[in-house]
Amino acid sequence: MAKWILFTLAAIAFAIVGIGGFIEKMRRKAENSNFVHAQEIGFWVGTVLGGACLFLAWNMDSLAYAICFCVASLFGSFLLLNWQNNAFIFDEKGFTERNLFGKTKRYTYDQVSGWQEDSQLPGIVFVYVNEKKIGINRNWKNGDALFDAIEDGYRRMKDHQEFPEIPLLKKGEKGFASHVYRPQDYYLRFGVLIGVAVSFGVMCVMGACRPANPGNLMAYETVFYEWETQEGNLILRDRDVPENFVINGYDDCLNALEEITQKIDEQKPLTVWVKYKEMTIADPHYRIFAIASEDGLHMTVEEANRYDRTMIPLIAGIFAAVIAIILCIFALYYAVGSNPKRYPEWLVYRLFKKDKIKI
Repeated sequence: MAKWILFTLAAIAFAIVGIGGFIEKMRRKAENSNFVHAQEIGFWVGTVLGGACLFLAWNMDSLAYAICFCVASLFGSFLLLNWQNNAFIFDEKGFTERNLFGKTKRYTYDQVSGWQEDSQLPGIVFVYVNEKKIGINRNWKNGDALFDAIEDGYRRMKDHQEFPEIPLLKKGEKGFASHVYRPQDYYLRFGVLIGVAVSFGVMCVMGACRPANPGNLMAYETVFYEWETQEGNLILRDRDVPENFVINGYDDCLNALEEITQKIDEQKPLTVWVKYKEMTIADPHYRIFAIASEDGLHMTVEEANRYDRTMIPLIAGIFAAVIAIILCIFALYYAVGSNPKRYPEWLVYRLFKKDKIKI
């Protein structure tokens, strides 16, 4: 049920944004030299990504995978929305900026104070308007014309003064931004790492919390010819099946180990309820959630689920440690970047490329 609710919400969001994007695409066919917008390829990237991810989410049996693809489809919707709404309109008096949510704001050329270019972002220039930094992509449709109009407007308003270029690092400032070019790249990088770690951790915890559904398990009756214990797991082998059958944490969820192994040694039939697990290419196996013989049920699905739930503190602890390590690394970057003269040069340039920091 959760899968279908999430899929429906993602599909509705994609449909609404997609329809709006298509209408905007048709509208842009009427050329307007004063309208600045992204190239049409942005529409197709968002459409293909969102549609493909929704298709994959629809066909996924695993809730965790379905969630991943639904979230990825939302990224496609975001790209479509960004392509549709981010735009500029300019004239002789000023220009209007339209943001991701379609909200517009008008600026006049007398509010402009300077511009900035970053060699790390070819084609992108930043214009300072009332202390606000506005990015303009000169590769967009009419992007060069917009920048030229702003430059000409500044000169008209400032008695033909040159349009001043503002340096990337401002003198007199302190901290990370006073030494590191494009500090937002580092904030974004560590933010993404933490986001990925948290998302993966939540998925693992959800997998441990979510009980196996007996209706989704395969019943398999066979005579196992061999068994062994390995790292807390009981491994059973069938001559007719190349993959192993595994009971995870048999000490915690299997109360009849001796009885089961005796039946295997005596070559007596057992019925197992399993789910195929392709954990790695080298170790695909069938996980056993319940096992029974002619004498009755020896392990239930609930017992297997209860074992999974015992792993939650360990999983949470591992991912908390991962996040703590990421935060410590970021703290090191921030400390060194804020005052590089205080640290040895080899450490500074181990963390930052020479064109990313000014000592």
